[in-house]
Amino acid sequence: MSSIISSIPPPKLVFFAGAQQRVVQSTRRRETAGIAKISAYKPERALKGAILKIRQVQVLRDLRTNIRQLVSEIDVFSIPDRNSLAEARVAVSSAPDKIVATAFDRAPLQLHQEEISYLAQAQINTSKKLITTETPSLNAGDYTFDLTVGDDSVSIEVALVTTGNGADDNFDFLSKIGREIMNNEERLEAYLTLSTEPDEDNVDQDMVALSIKAKETGRGITFDFTDTSGELIETLGINRISQGGGQARIYHDQRPYSPDYNALVVSEDKLALKLIKPTDRVENIKVEKGLEAVLAQAKGLIDRYNGFLSFLKVNSKYINPNIRTGLRKLEEDHSQALHRIGLTSFGQENILTGDIFLNNLVTEPELIQEVLKAPEGFFTHVREALVSILGRDAGHYTQIIKKDSYASPKTTISIYENRGISNLSLIV
Repeated sequence: MSSIISSIPPPKLVFFAGAQQRVVQSTRRRETAGIAKISAYKPERALKGAILKIRQVQVLRDLRTNIRQLVSEIDVFSIPDRNSLAEARVAVSSAPDKIVATAFDRAPLQLHQEEISYLAQAQINTSKKLITTETPSLNAGDYTFDLTVGDDSVSIEVALVTTGNGADDNFDFLSKIGREIMNNEERLEAYLTLSTEPDEDNVDQDMVALSIKAKETGRGITFDFTDTSGELIETLGINRISQGGGQARIYHDQRPYSPDYNALVVSEDKLALKLIKPTDRVENIKVEKGLEAVLAQAKGLIDRYNGFLSFLKVNSKYINPNIRTGLRKLEEDHSQALHRIGLTSFGQENILTGDIFLNNLVTEPELIQEVLKAPEGFFTHVREALVSILGRDAGHYTQIIKKDSYASPKTTISIYENRGISNLSLIV
């Protein structure tokens, strides 16, 4: 898995962890408001560049969706032992990009109707956007505020320095606040979002905002901030809720459920549902049994994986090719084991199945489970790599568009040195 991650360029935006590191942000994204200005420079080039950047954003969103879907299908995939194969249950989804399920032993063989109105989400507070290198609009000194999470409250103190070599700009100060929040409350995470936007005079400015997010979805974790000494929270707008925490809403066989997480166990139907995205119509979960159902599930997962590799190849103009290269390297590392169970990968564009795989499924299902889903199994490693990619910022998996394609000939580069930052995050 590390081969996928280690070769991908360093991140752009900030999670707080405390280690010192030089952070370079290059070619920051221009938001919609900036397109009008750059269009005046060279209209045709600007339009082409803007279209490419918009397309890249769409592709990156599709990438994250495809990763979540593949991870979900890996999660529900399991090969039963030989003695249980004939009675094994498999839950087949009509929309695996929106909902998948695991059927437990002796689950009734029937068709279930599923409709997801919305997913569970975590509370997020986002501060005002500030010009990165400007001095905060507060007086130097110590500021204290209370952070309340649920019924628990803690007092946090942050010092603002405005003179000397250690003077804080907005980036520094928001970083300090984010680190102190995470140091005092493990149920929250903090990150900075950097962007380039025109100011009121239509001059591009590097902007920064601080976001604080609950690590769990639903209504279980709510939080707020209260100034106790000074007006830090009010001035920076840190108490503004940009996304409220909320439960999911799903109708299973027309019965409403509101889980705190994007998962639901329906005991009476012996089903575990995993919610991926809202549905735009009623979808079905069909519980089947036996060898044919298990084989169809296995082939479906392999087809999904092959389709993901094809997606990466088709969109290599926008997505860092190291992701696809790294996955193919995992195939190479596992090639002997995959070949042993009847799957051919190395040297092929896709993982291929055949009669040997079917025979092994009948005679040695435990071996297939070990090769594909054991702690060191192929799909276990694929899942770890995908989750690592999903948790990182877009700069890790964005392919830099060639210079000729950019809307502006100028590349904005900002260097932040020794800021006490180690990890970065951008949500696309």
